[in-house]
Amino acid sequence: MKPIELFIDVVPMGKPRMTQRDKWLNPPRDCVARYWAMKDVIGLSANSQGAKLMTSATVAHFVFIMPRPKSVSKKVENHIVKPDLDNLVKAVKDSLNGVCWVDDALICEFYASKEYGTKPGILIQYSEVEKC
Repeated sequence: MKPIELFIDVVPMGKPRMTQRDKWLNPPRDCVARYWAMKDVIGLSANSQGAKLMTSATVAHFVFIMPRPKSVSKKVENHIVKPDLDNLVKAVKDSLNGVCWVDDALICEFYASKEYGTKPGILIQYSEVEKC
């Protein structure tokens, strides 16, 4: 099956820390609001680009394109500061539940990277796999 490709035009943000009972662990109030707004943008953008809902084992590839601060040289390609890659992935996987896959537990394999770019966003490729 040919992978489905999506480009989400949003500045990537990691999932804020939470407790075991899904309560926020004292993040700034605007941080929570920005996180929920980003989740909405990701879901709506994926729907508008024709995302297909996966119901079986899925492989996904995420590329997080981060804005380059003026203080970082153009020679630097790798984004090695916060937010952490695993928190970025968690936020996107949760945002696409019910849009690209029934539940993110269906993802049996994924690849992720983060880098600097001129246009911030999230590039997502995903497809069903025969065997995991």
